[in-house]
Amino acid sequence: METAYTPPPTPVNIRSGLRPTVGDSSFPVISQERRTFVDKSLLIAEVIDNASVVSLILRPRRFGKSLNLSMLKTFFDLEESGLNRVYFQDLLIERHRPDLFGWNGHFGQYPVVYLDLKDIRARTWSHMLNQIRGLLARTYTKFYYLLDSSALDDCEKKYFDRICEKDKTLNMAELNMCLQRLTEYLTRHHSQQCVVLVDEYDTPLQSAHPEGFYEDASLFFHSMFSMLLKGNGVNIYKAVLVGITHAAKSNLLSDTMIHTFKDYTFSDKFGFTSQEVGMLLKVHQPKMDMEAVKSWYCGYRSAYDLALFNPWSIMCLCSSFGGIIQNYWVESGSTARIIPLIASRGHHFKESLSMLLGHRISQNPIGIHLRVNDNLRYNLSLPKPEDEDIWTLLCFAGYLAMLKDGTFYIPNMEISIEWLDWVLPSVNPRYSFQNIVEHLICGDILEFARFLAEVVESSFSFFDGDGSSVVQTTQAFYNTFVLGIMVLGRDTGYDIESNDEDGRFGVLLRPQQHLPRDSLGIILEFKNARETEDADVVARQAFELIREKKDAKRFVDLENVCEVGIGLKGKMCSVQF
Repeated sequence: METAYTPPPTPVNIRSGLRPTVGDSSFPVISQERRTFVDKSLLIAEVIDNASVVSLILRPRRFGKSLNLSMLKTFFDLEESGLNRVYFQDLLIERHRPDLFGWNGHFGQYPVVYLDLKDIRARTWSHMLNQIRGLLARTYTKFYYLLDSSALDDCEKKYFDRICEKDKTLNMAELNMCLQRLTEYLTRHHSQQCVVLVDEYDTPLQSAHPEGFYEDASLFFHSMFSMLLKGNGVNIYKAVLVGITHAAKSNLLSDTMIHTFKDYTFSDKFGFTSQEVGMLLKVHQPKMDMEAVKSWYCGYRSAYDLALFNPWSIMCLCSSFGGIIQNYWVESGSTARIIPLIASRGHHFKESLSMLLGHRISQNPIGIHLRVNDNLRYNLSLPKPEDEDIWTLLCFAGYLAMLKDGTFYIPNMEISIEWLDWVLPSVNPRYSFQNIVEHLICGDILEFARFLAEVVESSFSFFDGDGSSVVQTTQAFYNTFVLGIMVLGRDTGYDIESNDEDGRFGVLLRPQQHLPRDSLGIILEFKNARETEDADVVARQAFELIREKKDAKRFVDLENVCEVGIGLKGKMCSVQF
């Protein structure tokens, strides 16, 4: 019987500092300011030992990509090798791979060409092209000493000057080849190959496609990266590019080794492991409940089935006063186009969406099967993009996680908030879900019932159609509703339990210990009416079922308990309390 390969345990190290690292991705600055640093330095050894010259690493946003790239630059760069050595003292790379620092090692041995494309965003192609000229000029200027080098002839020095001056008479072919030529100049001058590092390689394409000049941007970057990375092995020792999406596979970086969560290489070098998070909390939030942290910020899985946390949120949590568990991973605009796309999807997409929400509620370890598109070309601006394009974008952006069997799920509570922000406006842009929760926990059941009726009707309008059965639509409503209760209820100090079986759905809201003793414990019992039944009748049945099950006994420590039976029939609902 074939068994899964289990790698040797990876050493773990935290360099404790005066404060956690939030918002700065400069490895030297973090070291100089003595900030807490999660040691991922063995990434350097993996890059060196990797057989591929060019590696593209894909991870969700704020997953430590820029900091790791800065660390690689600090290690390889020959320009300041004398100053950089101190930053690696007592790190894992020094302890476990001292050979890399020896006289024939790799530390400080290479000219490094570093490109950060995060700011290459524009409304028009001409504006983006000007931004590219500026970036290339800044990149060349860092190596201005080459103008005094005998390794370059006069024509090459003239070309070098034109790049530095952002000469607009340079044609596309001359711009496309400028990075390849820079690596050639550096290799000749230093008699040493270059290391190329590219951060946020896909940001220009993300910016270009909604503005209508995707093809222009794609053609330019395909040509530039192709000339830089293909057939340029004589000038490049290693090249590492990082980004979010798989757009590379559509031609931009064809034949490049692509590393996602599914791959063993670099699997634990981006994102924090449970052991690393435990060590961080011990230093900065010693009273924090690890299980709560896991529920909110974990959920991603490496190829070795290793649990991974979102590093940005963990560092924000560690730096917060009192350790506030909340959504730190707030999106700001780049997926705003997803909301109308979700609203316009058909039955199959919405059925999968309902299942995802349901699995998040029950914390079911089994994912659901979704089709994804490995050749995504940011074609969401087409009149009717395919469902698989939307799932793919969500997956690589980190809004979905994948199990080893290829199925998908919503990874944690923090991401559930993002889904809730997308789904609820699509279900009903007029109502505030916060109002529903507030009326419920205050015991104002009449107002709760009024808002609930509106939600039920809107949910059916969103989820119904294209073959959805009443049962499927009711389940979809329940999943959306309970996810909202789980997220917003916890924000108001409640723990939530849910279950569904045989057409009934139950939710218990228990006030947490820090709330006053007279806080309301709430029991909701949903029941779906059969074709011959009335919503009022099944609401009474649901209410009686609460009494029969004696759920109130679970709240014996509370002074006040509210029992609510809810009957559902199509777009109608009835409340009994």
